Amino acid sequence: MNRLIKCWQLVLVAAGLTVFAHGLMAQDIKDFVLGAEAAKRAKTRDEISLDTARKIAEHCYKEATDRRQGASIFVLSPSGQIVYALRSDGQTPIGVETALLKAKTALFMRGSTHAEMNRMIQNPSRDATLRPLQSEFGLFWNSGGLPIVVNDVLIGAIGVGGMAPSAEWSDEICANNALTAVLGPQPPLAPFLP
Repeated sequence: MNRLIKCWQLVLVAAGLTVFAHGLMAQDIKDFVLGAEAAKRAKTRDEISLDTARKIAEHCYKEATDRRQGASIFVLSPSGQIVYALRSDGQTPIGVETALLKAKTALFMRGSTHAEMNRMIQNPSRDATLRPLQSEFGLFWNSGGLPIVVNDVLIGAIGVGGMAPSAEWSDEICANNALTAVLGPQPPLAPFLP
């Protein structure tokens, strides 16, 4: 009888691990990009859909609101076009503009704007090297811009502005939480450097 119980316990553990592993598996990119007809009209593939962009932006907006903070959020297509934008009441023009700049920078650099900001803090000569790019292309290296990647394919970028950064909460954490909620697990964020 004990042997039978242990056997069933092993079966249940194995089944649980299978379900858990399935949840960590790569998501189907088709769930997050333009449908076949829209892609045909736009003559593009692997571009974030309006539905996915809306879910991401609204998740971040809700988290900011729950913390009694405002946020400006932009989700861009891989070609840099605005797919969805959301702005809390009371956002200043700088909060709105920096959110858009962060999204553009994450898209252009194909990486976290916060990670680039950390590299510049740790290596000031890098700042001088990249300053021409910053002014030429309107790049903004500050926490809050992330690429949106599914199965190693860039489908867009998100930029969030308007919140004061800290190690516990920031524009970037809000964006990352939204990406995780909608798309699944995301790469670790860059460390917060005071």
